[in-house]
Amino acid sequence: MNKIIFVEDNDIDFWSVERIYNKSGMAKKYNIYRFTSAEECIEYMENLSVNTPIGKELFFIDLNLPSMSGHKLIERLRKIGNASTILVALSSSTHNTDIEKSYQAGANAYIVKHEKYDEFAEALLTTTKFWMEVALYA
Repeated sequence: MNKIIFVEDNDIDFWSVERIYNKSGMAKKYNIYRFTSAEECIEYMENLSVNTPIGKELFFIDLNLPSMSGHKLIERLRKIGNASTILVALSSSTHNTDIEKSYQAGANAYIVKHEKYDEFAEALLTTTKFWMEVALYA
């Protein structure tokens, strides 16, 4: 089963995400999960059996997590995940330093949590559609 996983500690931000997926109809196509901490996400990845068919998994990782930065989490997931694990950095920052650090850590993409709802929705849905419906990976 194809999954979209958010590592997001902010309830309001995740509520916006749920609303975007529900309004677009994508919530019916994908299972959407949330981890509120890096540790929960790491535990999930470490507990997956190597032989468990997982389908496509798209991770959106907030860079400002409470106990571990999103950059560190991306590095960690890149080491324990497989090559086809899709990791997208998610931040309100547009600073080149944050963007570069995300790609150096192993992110496949970087999107901005725009203050304008419509811009954020478009970025989120376009990214989801690309990784889940257009891009091919094993």
